[in-house]
Amino acid sequence: HFIAPLDVHIVIFQANMFQDFRKSLKKSKISAPQGGVVAPTQQPSMCLAGACGDVSFPKVKVEVLGCCSSDLANVKKLVDDLVTKEWKLHHISSPYLALLLPSEKQAIVALSRSLQVCVSVSAPDKATMSGKEADVLTMVLQIEKDLQKAKERATRQEEEKRLWKTVRWEVCNREAWAELDPSVSLDLEHALHKKVPSISYTLQNQTYTVNLDKMERTDRNGTIARIKRTLKAEPPTHWDRMDDKTLDIVDLSPSSEQYKRVQANFLQTSKDPNSIQRIQSKDQWQRYAVKKQMLDKKYPQNKNEMDLYHGTTAEICQKVNSNGFNRSFCGTNATVYGNGTYFAKQSWYSCNDTYSNPDAQGLKYMYQARVLVAKPCLGTPGMVEPAPLDPSNPYSGLHDCAVDNVQNPFIYVVFSDAGVYPDYLISFKAS
Repeated sequence: HFIAPLDVHIVIFQANMFQDFRKSLKKSKISAPQGGVVAPTQQPSMCLAGACGDVSFPKVKVEVLGCCSSDLANVKKLVDDLVTKEWKLHHISSPYLALLLPSEKQAIVALSRSLQVCVSVSAPDKATMSGKEADVLTMVLQIEKDLQKAKERATRQEEEKRLWKTVRWEVCNREAWAELDPSVSLDLEHALHKKVPSISYTLQNQTYTVNLDKMERTDRNGTIARIKRTLKAEPPTHWDRMDDKTLDIVDLSPSSEQYKRVQANFLQTSKDPNSIQRIQSKDQWQRYAVKKQMLDKKYPQNKNEMDLYHGTTAEICQKVNSNGFNRSFCGTNATVYGNGTYFAKQSWYSCNDTYSNPDAQGLKYMYQARVLVAKPCLGTPGMVEPAPLDPSNPYSGLHDCAVDNVQNPFIYVVFSDAGVYPDYLISFKAS
């Protein structure tokens, strides 16, 4: 009789057994498939609802003896009132409940058992805790901490994905460039923008130190490799070629279409520009493009970007051109709608000397900027960040800017410096 060969697939969920299995396989006459044996990278998921449902609690039986039924009824009522007073029911609703790690779920089950608090998971995003009030509070605080960690992990993963579409960090291995892990790329990007000189990270049990000034990576053996940062999001097509430059200030010709378009909007001020310069900053554009990409995905039907105006001084222009808008030096002339950077819908407003104070030559300065407005809220004095989208839900996120009037805004206040790009710098005479 002919017996057909069989393909046998073996899945090992316990990582510590994998090496023993591989050694045994080599000693036997059974050969592994050509593709080899692959160890699982993740632990099997754990069902929190089932695990919590399996937790059992000790039961207490109370027997009351008395002379008459009325006395027994009074005692029963006292016992019921005491239990009701001590008993607490608390509901949690969070999309991050389903994103808890197996270790976090196991800790919740263990705490449920030790505190004798019943945890009921009715849906992937809903859980109810019941038990003694103090113990339920302890349980809630622990779960809230775990949910915050899950939220931070999810936020970071989204940030890694967004960055991966626009920026890649690479390392040179034997003259070939290889892309670094998205998580490492994000850490390097953050360190670069914070101007941290060096940063260390661990990957596959190997620790590396990156010198961002020299753009070099050193491992624990002292081996040095070059690194580089590659932009995947192309700059606007109307920019001039920059080659290796990260910043270029381009004087527009009065006969160019860009000059005429910017001038047409500026003529609301009844003044002629002395000059119009296009700001080409790769780093600023990168930060802005990533944030815009996120908002366009979040609000695909919304007008998320506007051209707005910001009056400033010659001194601050140098800072904005190099590093972008910063609330520490841009939001100093107004605070009635919050402590952010202020922009106006029309250029005439920013011509006021309060915002664009003339220099020694009588020149004033104003930016036509790209601003991510998306979902605005009403600004208030002392506001340091936009109001929550849903005050009853701490996980709903924030609005994207503040305005003077939600129905018909004219003044926009931005609290995220990455949410603005200084597109054009206009200089003009004070009179």
